[in-house]
Order: sequence, then structure tokens, then C-alpha cells
Amino acid sequence: MSTDAYQPPEAELEPAKNEGSVGQPYYAVSTKKLLVMYFVTGGIYLVYWFYENWRRQKIVENNSSIPVLRAIFSVFFTHALFNYAELDAKKHQPDYHWASNSWATAFVIVVIVNYFFGRLVDKVFFESMSFAVVPLLLMPVTAYIIYQAQRTINIACNDVDGVSNGNFTVYNILWMIMLGLLSWSSLLAVIFLPLYGT
Repeated sequence: MSTDAYQPPEAELEPAKNEGSVGQPYYAVSTKKLLVMYFVTGGIYLVYWFYENWRRQKIVENNSSIPVLRAIFSVFFTHALFNYAELDAKKHQPDYHWASNSWATAFVIVVIVNYFFGRLVDKVFFESMSFAVVPLLLMPVTAYIIYQAQRTINIACNDVDGVSNGNFTVYNILWMIMLGLLSWSSLLAVIFLPLYGT
């Protein structure tokens, strides 16, 4: 502590320990929190997840990208995000290898299959049956891919365990309740209502 009476007091500044540090190039989050948010919201959390990753990349790279569009149309940008994350992870762990292209391709395939069975097959080819259960069965596959991606992203953020964003906030809980009810009620309705139709 300084003895100068005219010097302003010094404060110890620490980065926020929630929702990831501001200066991180990607959205660091603990894998546990990621999976809970993903399953409880019926997958809707992934839109926010992609948005946050691209928003932080936009800040770091100072480019003209539009994060919200990259989040909505994530299938067109997944390869880029995964590749960037792997390259940045190697800066902290030079021997790290993740096969980002393969994981990104797997994610895109799952999204396409989800869309096909959830929309086209249900409406066009099997009008008397509901194949909306297919996206439900594929949720664990998507979760595993995103889990792998998050591990790489956390390494790229030099926050391997995602401790900067490992706790659930009040907003997290509120979003899980609202989006969870909306998502799961809609999904279950699509699956089971056709069973009671004519």
C-alpha cells in the first residue's frame, strides 16, 4: 500500500468468473454446464453457443462477420469454427490433435438427418407415422460432438476445465425453464399427437 496521501487507492482487478472471460477468443464453458444446457433446452442452446463463439471471434479478429447469421446457419460455418479452435488450441498444446474437419462433418450430417426425418419424411413420405423421434434419438450424438468441440475450445481459451464459466447463473436457470418447456412440449406433441389422430 502506498504512503502517498494524494495517490488514489489501488484496487485488485480480477476478470469475471462467469460466462467466460471477456477477452477469450471463443466461448469457454465447462462441459458439464454445456451438456446440461443443451439437453434441458432441447438443443436450442446450440444457437446461443454458436453465436457466442462467433461473436468473440468477430471481436478478436475485428472482421465484418455477422455472428447471429453464422449461428442460425451453423452448418455452413461449423468447419471454419472447429478448424479455428483446433489451430488456436495448438498454440497452448502444440501436440494437440482433434481432427476438426471430421467432427465438423459429423455435426453437419447429424443436422441434415435431423432435418430430413423431422420435416420431410414426417410430412411427405410417412404421413401416418411420426418420425420426429429420430431427432430425439440423435441428440446424444450431437451432444457428444459438441462436447468434443468444447474441450478443444476450452484449450484454445487456455481454460481447459471451463472454470471461468462453470456455474449456473439465475439467467441460465430461467432460460432452461422457459426454453426447456417450449422445446420439450413441442417435441413431445409432434411425437405423440399423431398417435391419437384419425
